[in-house]
Amino acid sequence: THPYTPDTLAGQALASMARRETFAAWKNLGLLWAENAVGLFALMTASYPLFSRGREKNEQGDTSINPLVAFSNPVLRVRPLLSLCLKDSKFFFRSVSEWSQLLVLLTLIFVHIVNIRDLPLDQAYLKNGVSFINLVVAGLLVVAVSVRLVYPTFSFEGRGAYLLKAMPITAETVIRAKFYTNLIPLVCLSQALLLISNIQTDASAFFFLFSHVICFFQTIAIVMMALYASLAAPPHSQSSLERAAGSTGGLLFMMGGSLYILGTVSYFTAPIYRALLMRSFSSEFEETILVLFILFVATHVCFYMYWIYSMPGMFSRSKL
Repeated sequence: THPYTPDTLAGQALASMARRETFAAWKNLGLLWAENAVGLFALMTASYPLFSRGREKNEQGDTSINPLVAFSNPVLRVRPLLSLCLKDSKFFFRSVSEWSQLLVLLTLIFVHIVNIRDLPLDQAYLKNGVSFINLVVAGLLVVAVSVRLVYPTFSFEGRGAYLLKAMPITAETVIRAKFYTNLIPLVCLSQALLLISNIQTDASAFFFLFSHVICFFQTIAIVMMALYASLAAPPHSQSSLERAAGSTGGLLFMMGGSLYILGTVSYFTAPIYRALLMRSFSSEFEETILVLFILFVATHVCFYMYWIYSMPGMFSRSKL
């Protein structure tokens, strides 16, 4: 890891104390506290103007809101799908106490990316092997984020959930809006993780493309599973993401999503393992991968068609 990251400084301080090197221990502790002070000062400096503006409006009783996109726009009135997507996006960014919990996951992602750079990957098969294993990391990351954002998406509508059924739009439009609103940021997050990891490991062009395509279909399947679980076994709590993730439906979704990720990786393990051992791609390997890939894509397309056909009826029968 980097010599000035907090975990490195803390480890060096403890090691210096064990060796009774007082000066080195206090030096590392001083740098650690200095980094914390600088970070706290930067956050306070960035947030103070927003805090002051909000406090002034609160004291003056100013409740006017300048929307980012006017929902009375004629374009949005004839496009209910886009209106619902914007509504869900605004709801997400206004719930600061909820999405701020995801900063912990982003920290773990940063640590993962930094540590990959220091792996002794001096052989091509090791680089490609790490690129393939990153599919598990990216998939589990999507599952962890989905159980906090996608799974409680209907329950967090609160008392206004009945409006989704009362609006003059079809149930399929509501389902599609929830699907696309959650799918796009999760695809960007997982693809960014794989992109940075593959660049650092210097994976081959085949594994580079293979990991991104498989991860894209994985993300689609996980989002569909999360939306299905949100109607089949909705969380009873409407006030906390942690309680929603710890509910029966949330736990079942996490177990199902994790098994799906492991099953997807196991599905491609045998041909990929042979390719890593041979260190070259033969015509037999290319045909095997092509057949497995076609079956994988066809299965997910059929799953999506069934899902988009059955979800509107399930949404109409749900007790929101």
